[in-house]
Amino acid sequence: MDKIIMSVLGEDRPGIIAAITRILYQQNCRIENVSQVVLQSKFSGIFIICMPGDLSVDSLNLQIKLGLSEMNVQVHIKKFNPLENQYKFPVQTIPFVITAWGHNDQDGQVSGITEVIAQHGVNINKFKAMLQAGPNELENIMIFEVDIPVNIDFSLFKTLLLERAECLDLSLSIQHAQVIHAIHSL
Repeated sequence: MDKIIMSVLGEDRPGIIAAITRILYQQNCRIENVSQVVLQSKFSGIFIICMPGDLSVDSLNLQIKLGLSEMNVQVHIKKFNPLENQYKFPVQTIPFVITAWGHNDQDGQVSGITEVIAQHGVNINKFKAMLQAGPNELENIMIFEVDIPVNIDFSLFKTLLLERAECLDLSLSIQHAQVIHAIHSL
């Protein structure tokens, strides 16, 4: 089976996932991973799919576009080799969750925090931000799920993150991902 990656973007409405998965099932495709979210009424989905060897990318693309033609979405499909150009982490990493929140009074808050993260070779696996510029600081929040290399100076990394957050008028916390998952399982 060949692997493909498919992205779907458009106006959110009921039935998009049902239509996509029905077409994939009808084409004997197997879904391996899905990440889907609605951002301010916009649907965004990314699928990693195994296709049968007798189905071409062009044929699947045509079936998907025909099946979703009335849903006002854009579809992009390409072959996917998970090992091709895969970044190799030079050392072991530990999962953490970084949360930053505050009044969205300054531009560059996302850029400022992600710059410190990148400078230390920390990889962002998931990122969600709601920055509404409202008076309630909890209306302006960023959550990063990251992998921190074991060989960095964690204390220095945390200090630099906190300093950058303070400069950006943000509060910031960093916690081991297992702590977060344990709290949510209680």
